[in-house]
Amino acid sequence: MLICSILSNIKEESIKNEILSLRNIIFQETYSYDIKDNWDNYDDNSYHFLIYNNDKKLVGYYRLRKFNNNFNDTLASELFDLNNFSLNEFAEISRACVHPNYRDGSVISLLWTNISGFLLTHEIQYCIGCTSIINNTIILNNTFSYILNKNLIFKDLILPKNKIIIEKKLDEEHIKKKNVTTLIRAYGKQGALFSPWPSLDEKWNTIDFFTVFSVASLTKKLAKMG
Repeated sequence: MLICSILSNIKEESIKNEILSLRNIIFQETYSYDIKDNWDNYDDNSYHFLIYNNDKKLVGYYRLRKFNNNFNDTLASELFDLNNFSLNEFAEISRACVHPNYRDGSVISLLWTNISGFLLTHEIQYCIGCTSIINNTIILNNTFSYILNKNLIFKDLILPKNKIIIEKKLDEEHIKKKNVTTLIRAYGKQGALFSPWPSLDEKWNTIDFFTVFSVASLTKKLAKMG
């Protein structure tokens, strides 16, 4: 049985260390063993969604922060020019983590069920984030082409601050799903839209796509999944 806990203003060092341990394990294995994720001010101002298994082990995680018409403190603003983007109240999600032994869909489904419920309760209509992929030309070309071919394109022009050169757009028959980042495909199925022009995260050496979720669309997708 999986249990979701939502925490904010975390003071206990044991919980912080538990969260950081999972984040570092996942990010180092996925992106680079040089990554060292630390607890910061963003964490102090976030809500933390934690999924525990029967053994009370942390197996899934997201953090979420609420904003009110101010993009200056968002993580997305570090990588993208958001001058053409305008929302009164929104949330930003980040640090998605699911333990490798729990990637059958149950953990991510429970996470998003609780996140969507939280957003609805707080009357937040949109959620943004940066979806990271490995800095790899094949994965980039396939992911970029997948977004365009599936028409998962966000309408506002969001330009990257650290532009990445995309070598070519692949035709649909040449896109290999194994080379399209799993989160991009999963988010797309949940109704997310992306700015197709990614930005380089020099700190983590990842390529990031600006991502927007409509909460109304998200809840409809989750209802069908349920």
